[in-house]
Amino acid sequence: MNRHDARPGPHSLAFVVKKPKNPTLADDRRLIVDFVRRLRRVALHPLALEADDIEATPLPGDLLRKLMHVYMTVTLVHDEPQSMTTPLPDEVQFESLATRVRAFTLQKDRLYWPKALAALDRLTGLDDVAVKISSKHLRDEWHQATDRKDRVRAYFFLVEDEKRQTDVDLAYAWLYQDLAHGDEVSTGHLGVQHRFEAAVGVFAHLAVVAIETLHYINGLCELGIIKLPVGTFSDRVTAFQTGITMKVSSVYEVALDEDLNELTARGPLPDSARPIIDVVKELREQGYGDDARNSPDSTAITYVSHRP
Repeated sequence: MNRHDARPGPHSLAFVVKKPKNPTLADDRRLIVDFVRRLRRVALHPLALEADDIEATPLPGDLLRKLMHVYMTVTLVHDEPQSMTTPLPDEVQFESLATRVRAFTLQKDRLYWPKALAALDRLTGLDDVAVKISSKHLRDEWHQATDRKDRVRAYFFLVEDEKRQTDVDLAYAWLYQDLAHGDEVSTGHLGVQHRFEAAVGVFAHLAVVAIETLHYINGLCELGIIKLPVGTFSDRVTAFQTGITMKVSSVYEVALDEDLNELTARGPLPDSARPIIDVVKELREQGYGDDARNSPDSTAITYVSHRP
């Protein structure tokens, strides 16, 4: 086909390139609201709220600031180094923190930090010199905390007959091989303990930058430079109850194989639906309600909603 011929032939291909839509201020505002929501989840993590007893004037994320600097205590015997100790948090607790900050590092995620900061710049307009300087400083902080290029952040390991492993390499190996994915182990003789130790420094640093960003955005709002919806900094962003009680007017049990796709809040109920009181009476007749009858509240019974 002649490339200058616009007429489609029997074997021609038509390509439609969809031009990306420029975000509106409303789009940017929604993105920043969600960005703040995730930043607040980081700032409210137990490790972010824990203080470092050494610091006289604690800062937000005090313990995390200590962990990001990778403190090491060297034990000397007869002026010779014998051991080196690094404080670490509980791995299970740290996993949840790493999970909360992970969205900021994923290019495909809408909360990827360059996308969020670009939206923030469009909201501020960068007209104020101080805001422009602060924006650049904030970008530098995020870049430093998330840069994964072949670099040494705090330390590296040299193992005989193996490639050099930087702490950044080990940290992301922990993320993708031990936590979020099941990638093949790539750290040779360096095991999960080494990977976790490196991850603490790297992701604690990322969490600290997230907390500082939260306070920066809050400051922009207080100064009137940007406006975000009421509740952005006060609505609850973490679950706080280990159990939940709901007021109900009616409860029904239906068969597990019942098709409920057409069910609406107004009904109609399927033929197998039974009022929960009938189910409770049946369970008590079968002896499952003994504990309930002996409890202070004789009307209560534990009902398992899913029985194989």
